[in-house]
Amino acid sequence: MDMPPTRYRVVEQGRRLVVIDNWTGQPVQYSAGTPQPPRNDLGAAPRSTIEQASATLRAHATTHKPQRTTNAGLGGADWIITTQSWFDDEGPRRLRISPGGQGGLTMTIGILAALAIAAIFFLGWLLIPATLFVLLQSGPRKMIRAAITGWLTGLGEEV
Repeated sequence: MDMPPTRYRVVEQGRRLVVIDNWTGQPVQYSAGTPQPPRNDLGAAPRSTIEQASATLRAHATTHKPQRTTNAGLGGADWIITTQSWFDDEGPRRLRISPGGQGGLTMTIGILAALAIAAIFFLGWLLIPATLFVLLQSGPRKMIRAAITGWLTGLGEEV
């Protein structure tokens, strides 16, 4: 059994959505009990909230000038990182990474991430227990921490 046809349908007329009564074929008339959309002083309906937001953003973009800071994070002139004692023998400390060190840090993080993904993908079940075994031993862990500390010290200066 099919459902009966609906009484109302929504159509677009002049880039506006209009509710049409299928029984009369006319647009629905708002009664006193039905809230009407608000009108502005000129009699036209106000802009939608999306249009208002985009107009506000456009106005703000033309008047607002961003301020340059020296501590701009990962994209500014100075990168400042805070090390921790679990991977840095001299940590916790704050380091200002020099512009030459920024490229080295980015490259090293990218290479390590790619190697970790490839190792997990190809050798996952074999590599994870072996890595944990090596990292849980105090001798290799101290050597790795000393190497990381020397590498971080070479990247920049302490703040």
